[in-house]
Amino acid sequence: MRAHKTVIFLTLGFLVGVSVLLYPAFSSYWNSRTQSRVIVDYESVLEYLEPKDHSAIFQAAYDYNEALHAVELPLRNYEDVPGYYDALRIEGTSIIGYVKIDKIGVELPVYHGTSDEVLSRGVGHLEGSSLPVGGVNTHSIMSAHRGLPSAKLFTDLDRVEKGDTFQIVVLDQVLTYQ
Repeated sequence: MRAHKTVIFLTLGFLVGVSVLLYPAFSSYWNSRTQSRVIVDYESVLEYLEPKDHSAIFQAAYDYNEALHAVELPLRNYEDVPGYYDALRIEGTSIIGYVKIDKIGVELPVYHGTSDEVLSRGVGHLEGSSLPVGGVNTHSIMSAHRGLPSAKLFTDLDRVEKGDTFQIVVLDQVLTYQ
């Protein structure tokens, strides 16, 4: 009877140990798959939007950026400009767009804000910085974790070198930065 309990205890200990060792790999795989699915869903929704819809959405974002630029200390006083969470919000999606860094094989959704919830799922767009649609006097700031055991996100960002490019995709617009 005592030998039987020992075998059960050792087996359970082994299973717990293997689970702990496999958790980071499984979690990273699951998050990567979820992030890819969010981007695919975003692109699917965009197929049903007319070009005139794109123009209106971009115009609202340009207007927001212009109003934000007029605010003194926009990173601190961004609440003075209404409409942040409505800008670039496409019905049926929860993202602004996505960041693509080919050098490190990253394609991550970009969400409004930088809350813990947002940063655990992808890239957060910092409130008070310009929306990522390009234009004069715009400076968009995005943030993501690196080194999380549950998701890769920006873990390999240190491999990006001067001269490498990355893209920010919003609707049908691809902005390439070096």
